[in-house]
Amino acid sequence: MILLGLCFIILIGPAHCWDSVQMEVFDVVEEVNQNFYELMGLAQLTWLYQIDATVSDVKRAYRTLSKQIHPDKSDDPDAEIKFRQMVAVYEVLKDPERRQHYDNVLVNGLPDWRSPVFYFRRARKMSMLEISVILTVVISIAQYLMAWGSYWDKYKTLDEYYDRKFKKAAKVKKSGPDPKEEFLAKIAKPSWKNILPIQICQGLYYVVVHGPSLIKKYREEQKRKIQKAEEEKRELEEEERLRLKEVKSA
Repeated sequence: MILLGLCFIILIGPAHCWDSVQMEVFDVVEEVNQNFYELMGLAQLTWLYQIDATVSDVKRAYRTLSKQIHPDKSDDPDAEIKFRQMVAVYEVLKDPERRQHYDNVLVNGLPDWRSPVFYFRRARKMSMLEISVILTVVISIAQYLMAWGSYWDKYKTLDEYYDRKFKKAAKVKKSGPDPKEEFLAKIAKPSWKNILPIQICQGLYYVVVHGPSLIKKYREEQKRKIQKAEEEKRELEEEERLRLKEVKSA
């Protein structure tokens, strides 16, 4: 859980400086993979990314292109895809905020692999199953490497401890197996059986195999507690009855 939290913080934390509008613009830029102004026929109105096209120019270009590439009016097999992309581009260019973000992309480019938002954008498009699989693999590898790191740290510590405490005794005993090796061999080595997916499978297996018997034992234990409580209640009632009887007879 700690590793999962760290992965979430590393991925999400630094990406908070990009809002959802910027993310949408990044997605459209990546999908269209073409200069928006050139696609809309507005390239002649640009100079070194200083865009002179007004919102009216954008709307006029949109109406013109709609008549040309609309799926109902075009024989192009990719007309539906092109029309959808053109509509997405139009939604960006007609909105001042989105358009400003796109103009920044023209100057600075999209965030690359060195930026956390690069991975965040891809994670947004993944299903929960894909994210779960990736996180499970990453956590399993990290868990396995950390287990080996802990093993070698413990091995080195005990090795130094043995040399300090038993060095003289080891020199006296020259025949037979090396006691130091026997001592260090008792340290359990990490196993792939201890990684997260195997532990999950083992847990599910244990629940499936032993679950019914555990439930049965739990019910029997609850039944015994109820019976014991009823017996104690009857004993108290009997004691109270005898006490009242003695009082009356006195």
